[in-house]
Amino acid sequence: MWAALLGTRTTSYAQDSQTVVLRAVGETEFFQALDADLRPTLTPHALDSAVVDQLTLENMLAPPEHAPFVRVWIELTEEQATLTISDDARGRVLRRTLLRRASPSVLREELIQIIASSVEAIVEGLTIGETRAQTRRDLELPSSEEPAPEPEPAPEPEPAEPPPTIRWSAGVYGGGSLINEEFPVAALGATVALRARQGSRSVGAWFHLHGELPRRTGEEFEFRIALVGARAGPSIAVHFRRTELRFLAGIGIRANYIDPQSARPEWVLSNARFSLGAGAGGGIAVALVTGGVRVGFLAYAEAELPRLRVVFENREGANTPLLDSWPVRPTLALLIEYGDRG
Repeated sequence: MWAALLGTRTTSYAQDSQTVVLRAVGETEFFQALDADLRPTLTPHALDSAVVDQLTLENMLAPPEHAPFVRVWIELTEEQATLTISDDARGRVLRRTLLRRASPSVLREELIQIIASSVEAIVEGLTIGETRAQTRRDLELPSSEEPAPEPEPAPEPEPAEPPPTIRWSAGVYGGGSLINEEFPVAALGATVALRARQGSRSVGAWFHLHGELPRRTGEEFEFRIALVGARAGPSIAVHFRRTELRFLAGIGIRANYIDPQSARPEWVLSNARFSLGAGAGGGIAVALVTGGVRVGFLAYAEAELPRLRVVFENREGANTPLLDSWPVRPTLALLIEYGDRG
């Protein structure tokens, strides 16, 4: 019977309740001799034996759909033989590892002795080996008899960030500006801002209308300057619990009017009384926020073209420069705003 099944993979077992099913992997000649010696030893039990391509622990330790009397597996390598015997009715498994001897007949005798004594013990109602679940634990296999662990609950999705909200604010600021090191002037302005806020950040746009009213008086010359301008640009802000940090960038235009007053009639203003200019700059505002009110400081620096100059000239062509502005004009002011909360 063994010769007829050599080299085939058997996937079904004999249904006789007194049948011993044996599946083996290894040398064909060894198992031919084992079949011839084992078959009479198991009488009156039948032997369903075959050589298969491979054996897996999962298949050996899984309960069969139709359990035969006894199932036996042998894995033969150059160094050893691993014997597994399953009493499926009681869910018991016996595993033994035998070293190969110089004579194959000695190893066959050891295998036959263990198989025959195990079958005899099963017939007499004795237990062999250990439970299938314990064998799986010894071999570090997941137990097929224990319920699978419940999957961990999927993490709750993080709440979606609310959509941006549109906020507005309006206010005034007042402080000082430097035309140059000799010309500190008063700076006043009004501001309007619109921004879209999401979480602790916001982006938006701002508009400033500002004016400066400097005055210079000397023994021989006196002049007044009126400067009116407008700036606008984008802003980015970071909001904390009670504090707001805002970064500004913008471009602007200005109108300058010079009113000369000289105690010496021979000296006249050489440059135009009215002029226009443009500028670009950036700044930062830090404010404390209480409800809809913001109180803080605004620092801004603007590069202006053309630079503001005031020059007096006499009839002989001699001139006296009285004002030459810095290329970049700094401003520091107190800022008060009111608007939407946050």
